[in-house]
Amino acid sequence: MTDSQKYISILQDKIVTIMQTFSGSIDVFQQDHAPCHTSKLTTKFLQVKKLTVLDWPGNSPDVNPFENLWSIVKRCVSEMDCSTKRK
Repeated sequence: MTDSQKYISILQDKIVTIMQTFSGSIDVFQQDHAPCHTSKLTTKFLQVKKLTVLDWPGNSPDVNPFENLWSIVKRCVSEMDCSTKRK
């Protein structure tokens, strides 16, 4: 089973069912740009299920707060002296 097939199985078994249960219809779904999310097989599945995917730019700190958080973490870690083991 390919990664796309596994992802589609998860979408079908979990996401689509849950979205239909809570809203009565499928509205808008958000995902990143992982290869299994953007494959032809997955894209076709999303079209058949009439699942609208939010246009989400990859690694955009303006719309992804975690990118800002990682920037802060990287800066803090880079200021630490991690070159030797303390006794």
